[in-house]
Amino acid sequence: RGGIGGLCTALQKKLPAGSLRTGAVPLEFGTGHGKIDSVLFEQDGKKRRVACRQVVSTIPLTGLAPLFREDHGPAASCRGIKYRSLIVLFASMKRQEALRDHWLYFPEKEVFFSRACELSNWSPAFAGEGGALPITFEIFCDEGDATWKMKDEDLLKETERSLREMKIFGEFETADFTAVRLPNAYPLLYSGFEGPLEDLKAALAVYGNLELCGRTGAHAYLDMEECLQSAAAAAARVLAK
Repeated sequence: RGGIGGLCTALQKKLPAGSLRTGAVPLEFGTGHGKIDSVLFEQDGKKRRVACRQVVSTIPLTGLAPLFREDHGPAASCRGIKYRSLIVLFASMKRQEALRDHWLYFPEKEVFFSRACELSNWSPAFAGEGGALPITFEIFCDEGDATWKMKDEDLLKETERSLREMKIFGEFETADFTAVRLPNAYPLLYSGFEGPLEDLKAALAVYGNLELCGRTGAHAYLDMEECLQSAAAAAARVLAK
């Protein structure tokens, strides 16, 4: 009812108090005897190193590889690994009615966004007030490119232009909006990506207590349920050790 964040909240409630750190940026791995034995991270402006028995990584491989400062193998092998970034524009729009479908894809180059999601079709709790219905627009881009650098107001302006040209809503008025930029949202599976990915995973496999997990961490195009299965499988392997 409250969105996918409810899953994370429920999982967090099962953890011991103080066992979850957020906003901690990993800086460096300490390694030895084919294992990662410590992690140096920065949180709230302070650096701290903690010992570890197991590392499960869901961060981009391009961010993971440089953490092996004493071993240049992973960093040297990640040059062919690429990700596609995403801007999600959340808009509350006054219109006659919600769209019938909740996922709509727009492959045409003339359309500014690539996918739209009608949130009120997921749950009545997402429906707006005063005739305004929330909808999300996904705008694919590369981190740092011209689209990524656009002002939020211009993102909305281009989105509205495409909507009016397609006449998909009929008459509408935007009541409120916000934009969220997500770097490394999708693994980029370009022609020939398999070679660099296999080389990097081979370099990382040297460390027996490292698990790669999820769409971003394993660089695999996984759906949500497959991400959950990937996490369960990683947990099972850790427990088996």
